Amino acid sequence: MAALRPAGWFPGRCVDVSSDVQSLEGQGYVPSPVTTDFLASFRGLKIGPAREDGPSSTVNRSSSTQWGSAGGIRTKRR
Repeated sequence: MAALRPAGWFPGRCVDVSSDVQSLEGQGYVPSPVTTDFLASFRGLKIGPAREDGPSSTVNRSSSTQWGSAGGIRTKRR
């Protein structure tokens, strides 16, 4: 949670992910409601390394992880 709040997350955060859902569906995926809720809550957040002196400190400090992963997506049944 400590990294989420500075990145802009707050309880109840909900961003429009309809274009993401349409894109996934166009690629043959069916996002589950859990996936859609996750994306709406965390889409677009940029979170840097947890520790500057830890294992990720060798990574370019200007890099960040962008949430918006499509985890939990099921493929369409054919």
